[in-house]
Amino acid sequence: MGMVQRISMASRTEVLYAIDERSDVFRRAPPVAYLCGMYPTVSLTFILREIEALRAHGVEVPPCSIRRTPPSQHPGPLERAHAAETFNTLPELARPGRVKWLAGTTT
Repeated sequence: MGMVQRISMASRTEVLYAIDERSDVFRRAPPVAYLCGMYPTVSLTFILREIEALRAHGVEVPPCSIRRTPPSQHPGPLERAHAAETFNTLPELARPGRVKWLAGTTT
């Protein structure tokens, strides 16, 4: 990866990456998805911190989980916020039309 450039906007800092070492063309950092068996859980706070750190640098990070976690695993407001936004794959697989929509296909 080439040089890194940070630009500050009114509400956040965005990280841009050079295409290569000799380029003066910069791109936004691509989204990074985190997929866990169960997320968020009390034992995965390091992943929650990683996601928050990447987001602080302007990287889009959608958390994904195979299974939905019970509310007992969300002791604080940050865990509850992550639970609300986490895409849970098993519940969505029960809705085939929704899975096709997420994949960008309608047939």
